[in-house]
Amino acid sequence: MYLSFKQIGMQMASGLGPRVVHSACFSALGYFAFETARLAILHQYLEHKEKELSKINVAPA
Repeated sequence: MYLSFKQIGMQMASGLGPRVVHSACFSALGYFAFETARLAILHQYLEHKEKELSKINVAPA
């Protein structure tokens, strides 16, 4: 049984679509998780800095 180059190419690419969709979905989930965590950490850091600065600036001028 001999396969032509066209048949081999078609067999190799036959599962490519579902793999690309699967990979894209998980990449989007990973990006969402990363950005959500980054924003939560940034928000917490800014709140901490604001409290720290408010303690310093409470003395009347």
